[in-house]
Amino acid sequence: MVNYRINRKVYFIKQIIKQHLLTYKVFYIIGSIFFVLGFATGIFSAIKYANLVELVDISDNVLISFLCKEASIFGLFFSRLVAYLFLSLIIIIINSMVFLMPISYIILIYKSFLSALTISFLIILYGFSGVLLTIFVLVPSMILFFIGLITLISVCAKRCLMCKKYGSVYFSDQVSCFPLHTIFYIFLIMLFSCVIELLLLPIISVTFVLII
Repeated sequence: MVNYRINRKVYFIKQIIKQHLLTYKVFYIIGSIFFVLGFATGIFSAIKYANLVELVDISDNVLISFLCKEASIFGLFFSRLVAYLFLSLIIIIINSMVFLMPISYIILIYKSFLSALTISFLIILYGFSGVLLTIFVLVPSMILFFIGLITLISVCAKRCLMCKKYGSVYFSDQVSCFPLHTIFYIFLIMLFSCVIELLLLPIISVTFVLII
C-alpha cells in the first residue's frame, strides 16, 4: 500500500513536470540558448585574457571576500538571498510588458557570462584548488540558480504573451499560469543554491586552502 502511494505521488509529480515542460518548451529552449551563449562567451573571454587575470578581475566580490576571510558564510548567504530576490522582482516587472521581455534574456546572458568568468578565473589563478571549488561548490549551486532563473523568465514571458493575447491583466489571477502562484517555488530553487554554498563552501575552502 505504501509503495503504491509513493508510486502514485511520483507519477503525479512526473506528469506535472512533463506538462510544465511542454507548456513552456519554447521559452526553455530560448533561455538555454542564451545561457550557453553567455557562458561560452565568458569562457572564451577568460582564456583570451588568461595572462592578465588577477584576483580583482573576479566579479563575485562576496565569494572572494569569504575566501579571503573578510566575510562570513552567513554574509555570503544573505547577499545571495537579497540579490536573488531583487533579480526575481526585476524579472517579473520586466516581463509585464512585451517590448521589455528581451531585457530578461539580456540579463540571463550577462549572468551566465559572469558565472563563466568567475569559474574560469578561479581555475586559472588557483589551478587544482580552483577546479575542486568549481566542481564541488560553484557548479552545483550555479546549475540550480540558472534552472530557477530560466524557469522564472519562461513562466513570466508566457504569462505576458497570454495576457496580451486574451486581454488579461498581468498582475491578476485571471490566467492559470500566472507567475505569482509559482514564484515562491521558483525562488526556493534559487534559495537552495544558496544553501548548497552555505554547506559546502566552508568544507572545500578549509580542506583545499586557496592561497590568496
